[in-house]
Amino acid sequence: MKKNNRQSQIIIYQTGDGKTRVEVRFEHENVWLTQKLMAELFQTTVANINIHLKNIFQSGELNQDSVIKDFLITASDKKRYKTKRESINAMISANSLNL
Repeated sequence: MKKNNRQSQIIIYQTGDGKTRVEVRFEHENVWLTQKLMAELFQTTVANINIHLKNIFQSGELNQDSVIKDFLITASDKKRYKTKRESINAMISANSLNL
């Protein structure tokens, strides 16, 4: 695990066969992933993740403001960009939809 100065950790998950490797952010007792990483984890498409999350928010199962957070990342060009990540709660709800 790598630590940064903001009390968050990067956790690396890799399947036994080594085919899937996903880095997630652990911060404030929660795990955060981009939709792209969620798609890799569940071996599906970003569009499919987006559809399921949209349905979860529309149904009222989860409040979008409580499971989506903006993070700043530093890219290879040394510029900082804002990226959205979904929490573990969103992943669990999406997975319950049989992705």
